[in-house]
Amino acid sequence: MADTQQQTPTPEIVKLSQVQANSANPRSISGAQFQRLVDSLLVLPKMLELRPIVVDATMTALGGNMRYRALCAIADMSYDAIGNRLAQLPDFVKKTKPEQEALLNRWLTWRDAPTAVILRADKLTDAEAREFVIKDNVGFGEWDYDALANEWDEAELKDWGLDVWQPDESAGVSPDDYSDDFTLPDGDKSNVETVSFTLTSEQAELVKEQLKVCQQEVGEFDDADTFGNSNKNGNAIYKIVKQWADAKRS
Repeated sequence: MADTQQQTPTPEIVKLSQVQANSANPRSISGAQFQRLVDSLLVLPKMLELRPIVVDATMTALGGNMRYRALCAIADMSYDAIGNRLAQLPDFVKKTKPEQEALLNRWLTWRDAPTAVILRADKLTDAEAREFVIKDNVGFGEWDYDALANEWDEAELKDWGLDVWQPDESAGVSPDDYSDDFTLPDGDKSNVETVSFTLTSEQAELVKEQLKVCQQEVGEFDDADTFGNSNKNGNAIYKIVKQWADAKRS
């Protein structure tokens, strides 16, 4: 009896030169975002093992075209350029000295013989391959920006390529509306403001710790303290500052 089960493709390591970019790839990337992707791969190359480039029978990339391009850019960098680039990345600076040396040596060794981790999708029909190219790039979910603000560090998210600021669509303002003649639409303005601070790691650690303490002790904030704000960190900061201000006045 013939085995009708299809084998699951396994990752392979091939020469980077064997992979071809997909000239029909419908995705594009801005220069700034591309540089973020390069930085992201430089500081976390394990991503390349967890997210292989998917190729067809001709070794043309069906998925992971941007990662392939980023690898080509890294392959074209000099040894000094790679080291200098890593030294500027916050996630690299956070590592221990041995970790930094291991990561730098990893890339310098890789540059001598650039490779890519691939998954072969050569069993797909032409129609299935076209379908895969689109579905592989479709984002079905949406970011929960309150959860991001409460649980993640904004600077890290930006370093990792996520633009955390989102326009308030309820205000009727689109980024496409911004020009030299830009004016706010008529009607009530939103009472929500985003405030950012620059802190040292020691200051940030204390602030984050006390924000969690405040949230745990208060539980659900009173409407009088939130003014309709759903951001837990924002409400906790307001509560702490208000208590300090009340104590100063008493």
